[in-house]
Amino acid sequence: MLLAVMPRTDGLRILLTLRSAETRHHPEQISLPGGGVEPTDTTPWAAAVREAQEEIGLDPAAVKALGPLTPLYVTASNYLVQPCVGWVAQPPTSWQRSPAEVAEVIELPLAVLLDPAASAEETWPLPQGDTRVPYYRYAAHRVWGATAMILSEFAVLLAALDRTHKEQAEHERC
Repeated sequence: MLLAVMPRTDGLRILLTLRSAETRHHPEQISLPGGGVEPTDTTPWAAAVREAQEEIGLDPAAVKALGPLTPLYVTASNYLVQPCVGWVAQPPTSWQRSPAEVAEVIELPLAVLLDPAASAEETWPLPQGDTRVPYYRYAAHRVWGATAMILSEFAVLLAALDRTHKEQAEHERC
């Protein structure tokens, strides 16, 4: 999975997709671009950028690898997901989505991810009992499940970087 961060005139954005109704796994759910590792993929990063190119036309050469996040096992689809963070310095002005895989490309403002008011949770009745499901709200979308968990880890890392930056700035003033 590719967690792509990119600049727009109004601030930084994170690239998400609304999966097509025809996809085999997680139809009509919001996800990061990405998918399974193919035999030709040498690394999870190679798989992530290849899948992003197939799904939304993102040129792999336009993405700079920043590093991995924590691998996440998704029980619903029996996948081990390796989120890879990348920087897209010059994102395209339009996306070339694969209609069979992607219904919509969503550019989530980073400010939404960092806004506590955008986080919510609800209780779902499941066969094993009621389960609390956290999610992020953006426009008419709800980002939940593995995608929300990955975004949450990224938000925690950004907050830690912000604290470190503020502490360093304070030390420099002394």
